Amino acid sequence: MTLARVVPPLETVGEASAVAGAGYVDDQHAEALRYLDEMAASLAQEGGLDVATDVRTGAAPAQTLAQMADQLAADLVAIATHGRGGVKRTLLGSVADQLLRSATVPILVMRPFPAA
Repeated sequence: MTLARVVPPLETVGEASAVAGAGYVDDQHAEALRYLDEMAASLAQEGGLDVATDVRTGAAPAQTLAQMADQLAADLVAIATHGRGGVKRTLLGSVADQLLRSATVPILVMRPFPAA
């Protein structure tokens, strides 16, 4: 199993890039890797799974994930979604929807469990 996260490149971050400087993407990458490593350790300990992590930089997360799935010869991609609809979905887009339309492997889409 590979846990993945896509961080946006500096030029797509907008105002944050002027404030944050060149280290912004590196910081985002490191934060994403820390999170994925924590999740991987939990899955390994609780479920006995062999879990790898992969953080990539890409302006189009769905396309980046679809390419990653092809490169890894994935049998399935599972993705969590916020389940936005209406105006929010129109304004923010939907990575899950775009991935469903572009991936060459089956996609499992689920909403995250609410925090306890």
